[in-house]
Amino acid sequence: MGPPGRGPRDLARHRLPLAVRTATPADWPALTAAGLPTVRDAGFTEIAPGSSTVVADHPALRGR
Repeated sequence: MGPPGRGPRDLARHRLPLAVRTATPADWPALTAAGLPTVRDAGFTEIAPGSSTVVADHPALRGR
């Protein structure tokens, strides 16, 4: 877990909603090109280095 006050329990305590969804293959290119926060693999596993594995999306991140 990360620093104090930054874990899933803290999100729940402050009622900050969090949802994890799987993007469709058709949606993935637009998500990774949208300038949203993205996790890229470092290449220490079977995933190719530099591959985008997670994209954070929220209306606030898109200026909506």
